[in-house]
Amino acid sequence: MDLRVTSANLAEVTARVRAAGSDRTIVRELEREINAAARPIRPEVRANVRAELPASGGLGEWVARSAARVKGIRGPRVAGVHLSWSRRSLAGASNLNAIDRGRVRHPLFGRRPGRWYNQPVPPKSISSVVKRHKPAFERAVVDAVNTAMRKVGLS
Repeated sequence: MDLRVTSANLAEVTARVRAAGSDRTIVRELEREINAAARPIRPEVRANVRAELPASGGLGEWVARSAARVKGIRGPRVAGVHLSWSRRSLAGASNLNAIDRGRVRHPLFGRRPGRWYNQPVPPKSISSVVKRHKPAFERAVVDAVNTAMRKVGLS
C-alpha cells in the first residue's frame, strides 16, 4: 500500500543545497514536483476503494476519506519519497494495511462490548492502484531530482 522511491542523488542534492546556503527554492520546487506526481494517484485510489469495498455500513466511504501523505525521507546516504495512506479513528490509528490485505476487524453491532469479528473484504483495493502508478511516479521523481541536480551543478 505504501510506495517508496529512494535515491542517493536526492540525498546529494539536498546536502549540496544545504551547503550552498539558505536558498531553499530548489528544495521547494523539488517537493512541489514530487507532490504533483502523487496528485493523480489519490482520486483514483478513492474511486477504486468506493467501488470495491462494501458500501453498506460506510466502509468504502470511510476508507476513501483516509489521508494520503507524501513524505520526504532523508538520511545520511540515501533519500527518497514515501507515499502512504493512513486514517485515525476514535480508538487511534486504523489498520488500512489489513483492509488492503482483505480483512476488516469490527465489533458486531448491538452485541456485548468486547466481541470483535473478522470480515473478509476484497483485497488490494488500495495497493492495486498504487502499483499501477508506480512506474510513472518513479519517473517523475527521477526527473525532478535530475532537474534539481542540474540547478545545483551536479549533472
